[in-house]
Amino acid sequence: RRLYWMLAALAMGCAWVWAVLASDPASMSVSSGGKESGRKSSVGRPWALFAHPGPWALFFSHAVFNYSNYVLNAWLPTLFVERFQGVNPASVGAYLMWPEVVGIAARFGAAAVADRQLSDKQVTLLTVRRSSSVFAFLGQGLMLIQAARQVDPFYCAVLLTIAAGANGAHACGYKANYLDLTVAHLGVLTGVGNTLASAASAIGPAVTAATLDGKPGGFESLTMSLLCLNCLGAAICGVFLTTDCLDTTGEARDEEGPTSSPTSPLSPSQHASAAEPRHRPAVAKAVS
Repeated sequence: RRLYWMLAALAMGCAWVWAVLASDPASMSVSSGGKESGRKSSVGRPWALFAHPGPWALFFSHAVFNYSNYVLNAWLPTLFVERFQGVNPASVGAYLMWPEVVGIAARFGAAAVADRQLSDKQVTLLTVRRSSSVFAFLGQGLMLIQAARQVDPFYCAVLLTIAAGANGAHACGYKANYLDLTVAHLGVLTGVGNTLASAASAIGPAVTAATLDGKPGGFESLTMSLLCLNCLGAAICGVFLTTDCLDTTGEARDEEGPTSSPTSPLSPSQHASAAEPRHRPAVAKAVS
């Protein structure tokens, strides 16, 4: 009960800090009618975004990520208690805290590496987006397979920590891709994506419970299914993820050419605002 009170106090403190320090973003000019910027804007037609495969690849990647993470968060403590002798619910946290710590550090590290590569023009933004999520999906899936086969809780925790580290690369992959695709309709895009991902979050633990109820202790088959799902996510990311800004009509994009330079020196979090110079740059900063 004390833990819940502590979390509640922390949440209230964060809410107070946000209420005091948050500021309104700068005014936004997204509809120039093609006069000021020469663009033919699709503002007012957010559904036009969903005619492209890029957003759907983004939604699928987000759903796979949430499905896998919520399955692991719900069932890893059970795996440790059932599989390893001498491990009780009170001691599980000592093992499972390290994947969380390393996962947070990996996000910062991946962002720093991506920013350096982009600023040095070593890779394109599209390459960063696709390769980051492909690496994250495959790295997590392969490490989970090995972790489920361990007979020692320490080595299992080590492999889970490596999986969490690989998963941190998503920070430069699909997670930042929302900012690439649109500024004018960012709320709609993120709303749809989060809704679909939340549905996957609810489905994952339920499917896992039904699977383990029919086959108790079948954690190897569970991790194999996660590997297959992650491989599918990697394939979708590697083929369909895009960094083209979809705020302009197809005709306008044909006249303008690509919306983003293939060797953009900007960081992943800045790219979306740079792709639309008439949009407010504060959007990307606020969302990221």
